[in-house]
Amino acid sequence: MKNKFLFVLLTFGILSFCGCQQAPEAVQENMDKYNENKQIEEPDADYCSIDDLKNVDIKKINEQYENIVLPEHADFSNVEDVCLLQVQVESDFFDKYEEEYRKLFGIKKEDYEIGQTPGGKSYSFDEGVKHLGIDECGFMAYIDNTFCISDSEVAESYHMGKDGTSNTIVEFKNGSKKLDDICNDAEEWYKNNFHNDSLDYKITDAFIMNAECENENITMASLCGVFSYKGISINNYFFNYYDDNSSQDDAYYGSMFNSVVTRYDDVDRMGWFSINNQTLNVIEDTPQDKIISFDNAVKKVSAKLSGFGNTEFAEVMPMYEITLHCVETESSYGPGQIFEARPVYVFLCKNEDSGVFQNKQTISSFDLYDKFCYVDMITGEFRTNFQL
Repeated sequence: MKNKFLFVLLTFGILSFCGCQQAPEAVQENMDKYNENKQIEEPDADYCSIDDLKNVDIKKINEQYENIVLPEHADFSNVEDVCLLQVQVESDFFDKYEEEYRKLFGIKKEDYEIGQTPGGKSYSFDEGVKHLGIDECGFMAYIDNTFCISDSEVAESYHMGKDGTSNTIVEFKNGSKKLDDICNDAEEWYKNNFHNDSLDYKITDAFIMNAECENENITMASLCGVFSYKGISINNYFFNYYDDNSSQDDAYYGSMFNSVVTRYDDVDRMGWFSINNQTLNVIEDTPQDKIISFDNAVKKVSAKLSGFGNTEFAEVMPMYEITLHCVETESSYGPGQIFEARPVYVFLCKNEDSGVFQNKQTISSFDLYDKFCYVDMITGEFRTNFQL
């Protein structure tokens, strides 16, 4: 079991390495379904205010395009401000919080094993069926393997705030609980126990899972949480892309992601909790007086993808993107490092891989989408993992 837990820690850490590699083969294979059309001319930039952004009519914008389809609903009303951010990776996280979090998760044992991940040193505690890993940079993973899950599948999925969940009940082994209450309790639990005052935290997606254990079947609830700053989320979808101007042996670019996964195995039993891949703190924000309009961003995406036939996006949103500059698989982040977080409009395509939700211990945000485009809200720069 100890080896399995160390594998889990390394898996989450390696995700950062993967962000510096070429787009996955599955993504490239999905491009085969697109046709080649005449390229549309790119628009000149135009700008808007925050109030204009809050009042975007996505239905009206959607009617203007033939080669792209936007989701029916996109709500930008929660955006308080658009800023250029300086964010800092947590440092000395283990030294500051090790005792506090061992107590929180009921780990009495003080002995640990030391490993190495992209975020620095990793400290692993094993006590019976419980396992806790903490990195210097603020990555954390807790597993309670009481039920010894051998197989699982997603029975129901919900995008919180968009899908109706008021009547959704999760039937756990030892009782039932409303899904809304599970999500609300998970948010409050995080806010009460973790020291990250510069960012807000909210559950965005929830999955009801059926799992096979050694002697029985159980129902679990897996939750995806996102951090945000003044109404705009930090990237938690983990994109892969690389510089079009470089060869495979040159510098690659990957997006840093920051999210939380929580899994409840019973009414009052947390079976999994992880902060991926680090804890970030906002240390400086520079508000922007004017930003690229959403309409202009959509025009640019339509023009760039005009050679791909019809492209349907499952989600569009403003988001803070943090670019890592890597060489091959060398990590470029660590404790205390400072990065620029840029506001972008992101356009996400649903992951159509039928196996993505099969036999997973948890469902993470980066399982949900496989292709993306984004437009920088300040400069209008366009990036994508479509093979243009």
